[in-house]
Amino acid sequence: NINRSRNICFISSSIFERKMFQEFNKPQALLISFFLYVALIPFTYLMTMRFIELNLPIEYCYVILFFDWLLTSLIFIISVIIGNCSLIDFYWTIIPILELYYSLNQKFQMQRFNVFSSPKLLLTVVIVNMWGMRLTYNYIRSWIGFKFVDFRIGELLEKLPKIPVLVWFILYFEYFIFPGLFLYFAKITVLSFVIYCDPYKFTIFNGVGLFMMISAVIYQTIADKQLFCHRLSENHKKILDSGLWFYSRHPNYFGEMLFWWGAFLLSFE
Repeated sequence: NINRSRNICFISSSIFERKMFQEFNKPQALLISFFLYVALIPFTYLMTMRFIELNLPIEYCYVILFFDWLLTSLIFIISVIIGNCSLIDFYWTIIPILELYYSLNQKFQMQRFNVFSSPKLLLTVVIVNMWGMRLTYNYIRSWIGFKFVDFRIGELLEKLPKIPVLVWFILYFEYFIFPGLFLYFAKITVLSFVIYCDPYKFTIFNGVGLFMMISAVIYQTIADKQLFCHRLSENHKKILDSGLWFYSRHPNYFGEMLFWWGAFLLSFE
């Protein structure tokens, strides 16, 4: 229900008066989101580099953690201003890919190697890009713009007192920080692998891990297609119980776990 979504999603409108954002159509909302990320990512990177200069020495994993926290917090602040949380959803799909390329660049600075001469690193780059592009495409395909509200946020807001400051405080940790930490602990395995691995050594663990990751992406892509077609069919109000959805009620979650466990095995040398 769009009206219900507006009432829930724009919980800060009484303070910030930004109801105009809900009137943007989908292309406009995508364009705004794009330019916000184009501005935020370089700014966050520069602030992170400044932090490193002031606090050396610092481990690579903490550099990524600080960058993630700062960018997440900036997106949260903008989310409060526009009264909508869906802006953070692009973070989950885009940032791991950018951090992968940052890691590759760091490795190149240390070892001066050609990524095309390392099959396992090249495959890792291709598979992680496939993972991110699938998620991004699937989200954009179903996203309706700043009218959208995640059903989990809706359920949470219905249980909380209608106090905007308290609501946003809880949302910051519940919807921004905690999921960000889960993603961090998952992706840091791949990022650390890219930084510290021997680019020319290929082990059985590397092979099994890469196979699991590519299988997960294919599995999730099929599940996405089946669910999307079901939502457009005459039976969209019924529970999808065919295809991969016959064997699992949550094939995307299964695929996500398969992907990151594959990344864990990939990191073994």
